[in-house]
Amino acid sequence: MAEDNKIFEDVIAEALSTEHLKVVNALKKPKRDLDLATELGLEDTAVRVILNDLHERKLVRYKRTKNHETGWVTHHWVKREDQLANFSRWYLKSQINKINKYLNYEVNSIRFRCGCNVVSYDDAMSTGFICPACEKNYEEYNNTADVEEKVCELTRLSSLLNQT
Repeated sequence: MAEDNKIFEDVIAEALSTEHLKVVNALKKPKRDLDLATELGLEDTAVRVILNDLHERKLVRYKRTKNHETGWVTHHWVKREDQLANFSRWYLKSQINKINKYLNYEVNSIRFRCGCNVVSYDDAMSTGFICPACEKNYEEYNNTADVEEKVCELTRLSSLLNQT
């Protein structure tokens, strides 16, 4: 389970932010947003934004209690351990799909580069193979390094997905 927690933590930090991860990790028991802000040294409003963001993704939930004397409502936030795996799988699958689309495009197209940009064959052809921005000639671009980098990232994400 420790390995799973590390994967979930890595995914939350990558998909959202390290501040989101700090808030999730601080929710070992139900806490108020003000208590979280004090504990983490963050602004109250920043913690509320993060909590709402996490709630939208179903990673936290809250219980509302009302003080009958003052009428004030307090939210006690709690981490939803049952949703960490679902969120991680969803995020990893969405990233894998993005990379697969990118690879499909890069492998099946010819790209051209000038001094400032990389463009498709159609875009290069439409400008007479001269960049309108820097006025340099477009030359065929070897995207092998880009593709290899994305394949490595795809392998990493697939491995993480298989572990969740």
